[in-house]
Amino acid sequence: MSKSPATMLQLQASFNYNSTQSRLDSSTRLSPSLFLAVYDPTLGLDASLSQGFSRLSLIPANGIVSIAISLRLHNLHGLSAYDYDLNISSSPAMELTCDLGGDSNGGYTHDCRVSLFMQFTGFERVIVGSRKKMSWADVAASAGAYFSFVQFISWIVSLQAFSGE
Repeated sequence: MSKSPATMLQLQASFNYNSTQSRLDSSTRLSPSLFLAVYDPTLGLDASLSQGFSRLSLIPANGIVSIAISLRLHNLHGLSAYDYDLNISSSPAMELTCDLGGDSNGGYTHDCRVSLFMQFTGFERVIVGSRKKMSWADVAASAGAYFSFVQFISWIVSLQAFSGE
């Protein structure tokens, strides 16, 4: 893959689809769909999904799907990994030409195909991290300073600062 942004990566996925089985499973004839997860290979798919670095996205599998990917580097709990932000758009096919179980398929018995056009929109990355803003000692010091300030203002307002005694 090129290191310049806006370079297109084209992927083809092949699968089988049976609308008769779809109707039996869900009481409706659904268009085929696939789940897509883009994840950091240093973590693996299971760790990426369980730790929130990746999500499953449902894409229509009967047509052309365009995916724009932007980078986000997360530094959480001492773990640093990429979380890819996906912007998905699709153009569905007009008819299902690879249905193995439907009666309107015209005798098609080949695999269904989906074309995925993936593109990195840029290589600037957003870095997201979490850290403690204050320790407990900082919280106690801030509370003490606030209490001292309130006590000082109260002393001035009570006019004891200006009394001669």
